Amino acid sequence: MFTGTLDGEEAVHGGAADWLALAGDGWTLVFAGATEETRRDPWFVRTTEYPGVGSSLAAERWLPVPAGATVVRRIVTVVADGRLDRDTAAAYVREAATA
Repeated sequence: MFTGTLDGEEAVHGGAADWLALAGDGWTLVFAGATEETRRDPWFVRTTEYPGVGSSLAAERWLPVPAGATVVRRIVTVVADGRLDRDTAAAYVREAATA
């Protein structure tokens, strides 16, 4: 697991980053916050017990949602064959942002 500047679950979990990548043997998933709001959220990530990635909406404080309101987060996921490096993952994120 890595972002543009961090490596490992412990370093990435709870931090904000425009994107993060989860790589396994022969594959990589790149997750990118598709809205400014989503990119400000800290990431929730797990790789040890189970694979899990998403916006952490209550990492340090609750996200109040008034009755009748809606909270929307959007994450674009790139599914890649092979293990990507940082530069290639970032290039896919830039490409997905213009699609």
